[in-house]
Amino acid sequence: MIGYLWYLLIEKFVTRAPMRVVYAVARFLGFLRYLQWGKGRRAVRRNLAVLVGGSTSPRQMRALARKTFINFGLNIVEFFRFARFDREYFDTHCRIFGGDYLKQCLERGKGAIFLSAHFGNWELGVAAYASRGYPITVVALPHKNRRVEVLFVSQRERKGLHVLPTRTAARPARKVLKRNGIIGMLAERMTGTDGVPVDFCGRRVLFPRGPGWLAAKSGAAVIPTLGIRNRDNTFAVFSHPPILPPDEGTVDEKILNVTQRFATFLEKYLSRYPESWATFFDFFTEQAADRPGD
Repeated sequence: MIGYLWYLLIEKFVTRAPMRVVYAVARFLGFLRYLQWGKGRRAVRRNLAVLVGGSTSPRQMRALARKTFINFGLNIVEFFRFARFDREYFDTHCRIFGGDYLKQCLERGKGAIFLSAHFGNWELGVAAYASRGYPITVVALPHKNRRVEVLFVSQRERKGLHVLPTRTAARPARKVLKRNGIIGMLAERMTGTDGVPVDFCGRRVLFPRGPGWLAAKSGAAVIPTLGIRNRDNTFAVFSHPPILPPDEGTVDEKILNVTQRFATFLEKYLSRYPESWATFFDFFTEQAADRPGD
């Protein structure tokens, strides 16, 4: 109940206050959360240590960790301000690079899968495409609190996004692709136990099996896409050349091929923008491919 009221309060505030005030409050709360949440702060630093290597000083590491929390605070207020973001906002604040790749994929007639990660503001990236008239279905992990889940789903639906819960998404997602539709998914964080071992940032870790399985079974092209926050809180949304599932090989081989190629794509961006990865648990330990019991 408290969590729901907290999110509801955020929504009321960010849809009424001037954006400069909203961003100032978001930065303050992000910094406050950095100071208050020791477990999350330590996890972010351990992740950053893998991403940036040993050449970063402790002072620089603390600065990157603070930026990670602050960036996430900015993401939250932008998400709950969705009701105020119209086509003009997306045209002026979200510049898309590689938008023609989506058209190319749809010409194949097998649909397209936007694959992203908990990087930048992933909600705005897919909403920017939806604002241009593309009907998009996103696969999202439901919140445990039903009222919070309804609140989050309503925010996405306001931008024309249809939402499928992760646990039951497989069949309806394939139907969307069979109609040459578009699916949006996050592809680096495990939400279940079925993972694919990939090489990532010098480690052997598990990525979710679902995105690669969906591409392999449907034949849909995967479009790796990430949004980079600029200093003025505009975004550059980068869509890279499509990843096509191989024509030959077993389903497992196709899944591994797609998943590894996405992991390699994500790694390149994390090396340049490590503070944009909103991952507040010890990713490289908890998703290690050789973790005991896995």
